[in-house]
Amino acid sequence: MEKEMENRLLQSIANTLSLYAYHMQEAGLARGKAGVMLFLYAYARHSGKEYYSDFAGEILDGLLKNARTLPLDFDNGLSGVGWCVDRLLKNGYVQGNPDKVLAPVDRDLLGRMGYEKVVSNLSMAVYWTERALNAGTGIEKSLNAFCAYLLDGLENGQHRFTLGLANDVLHFLNAIGQRTDKETAEKIRVRLRPLLQEVFAHPTFCQADLHVFSQIRTQSAPDIRLGDDIERDIAFGLAAPLSVEQGIKTAWRQLVYFGKASCPLPDDKMIQKFVNRSLQRVQTEDFVLDGGLAGLGMWMLEHPSL
Repeated sequence: MEKEMENRLLQSIANTLSLYAYHMQEAGLARGKAGVMLFLYAYARHSGKEYYSDFAGEILDGLLKNARTLPLDFDNGLSGVGWCVDRLLKNGYVQGNPDKVLAPVDRDLLGRMGYEKVVSNLSMAVYWTERALNAGTGIEKSLNAFCAYLLDGLENGQHRFTLGLANDVLHFLNAIGQRTDKETAEKIRVRLRPLLQEVFAHPTFCQADLHVFSQIRTQSAPDIRLGDDIERDIAFGLAAPLSVEQGIKTAWRQLVYFGKASCPLPDDKMIQKFVNRSLQRVQTEDFVLDGGLAGLGMWMLEHPSL
């Protein structure tokens, strides 16, 4: 993409999100204000325009004030906001010691886990992965508590397990290393395999989750084989071309799990068409990280080819 066109599109995205962010009802990372905030911080650094980081900071203040009212899950809730704050700290967008800044989030998640036993809450694994990677000594007790919660959820959860949750759990197991109880971690691995078999027996997942699963498995879990029929289905799914929306969904998940978006950007005409359509409709789902303008902006900013 030509630099002039790239800058024009990114500024258009940033201006639109700045204008409409306060009208968004959802607070979460995937489909709410937190994802918009993440893009605006990244765009402010890219463009050198402090206005966008100031606005993102206002969003962050509002999110932190209302954090305890959020659900626990990653896409829509507190663990996703906490993950976002952790990334902002790590990348120097905001200043502070992660262990101190995130201590209230840690306590709230741990304190509410026993009362909110919902399968989707297992996506908190992504937050605890980030904490395991960046926290100082003393995080092990929290990681062990989450491991026990995770194992209980896998064994006794009442709702349907998904490929996205499997990715979250695999990502967590790969990251925790020697920081948790080995026996519990191994039990989680053993329980995960039949759940994956069930997921692929009735596939309802999106291409983005399939691409991330393949990448996680290649990098950290090559021993997970699911039978010839399933492996053929996986290969077929990976070979199908991604729409712009599915590319955005894949790219932001890659940023979460691997730190960079490696799937190729669409051609300029497809990107322009997607942006124009989103700007014309001006609906909340057009702004979000998970398949919307914030996700496209992050993809463009973080893609290694740019």
